[in-house]
Amino acid sequence: MSAPDYRPEFLAALDLLAKASALMLAEGRSPPVLVGGAVVEFDTLGAITSGDLDLVSADDLALDRALKTVGFRREDRPGRRLGGYFHPDIPIAVDCVSSRYYDGLGDRKRIRFIGMPSGDVLMAPIEEIIIDRYGQWEASDRRDAELADQLRALMALAVGLDETYVKRRILQDIGTEPDFGALATPSPRKGETP
Repeated sequence: MSAPDYRPEFLAALDLLAKASALMLAEGRSPPVLVGGAVVEFDTLGAITSGDLDLVSADDLALDRALKTVGFRREDRPGRRLGGYFHPDIPIAVDCVSSRYYDGLGDRKRIRFIGMPSGDVLMAPIEEIIIDRYGQWEASDRRDAELADQLRALMALAVGLDETYVKRRILQDIGTEPDFGALATPSPRKGETP
């Protein structure tokens, strides 16, 4: 990974996550998997940015210890949503969003290992992010222009995208065949008429 492609604070947060993951591995615990917007930032080379690292971890106590050891603190600042973590030197929060990797439906063999100076970050593949974003877009009655923009960017940048897997998992998740053609036309922004 080339440092100029990404924000320095994003790289710093990923490296701290790699340190925390290494600590969990040393304890014999499974490290967390990065999902959500931070994966979008990674896969778009920073064209779309995220304010947090969303993690899936089956071991909240080990994750809590590891994050605190590398300098994160439980969110307790006034005016902030409680439940996650913040780092005093990095403006990127950490949230544990689930204990099950895509509700047990995601293929764990597709998880990527992203090498950082302090170790590896386990990261969901682009396919899972597209599936997740597509489901959110469908749930918004296809009105969420930001999700549509992310989907278009991810699909345009995806190298070696397993479309068969994506279509099968979307069908499994939402019960209908995906309509990627509907993404070709940008959705109206909130407040705009189509």
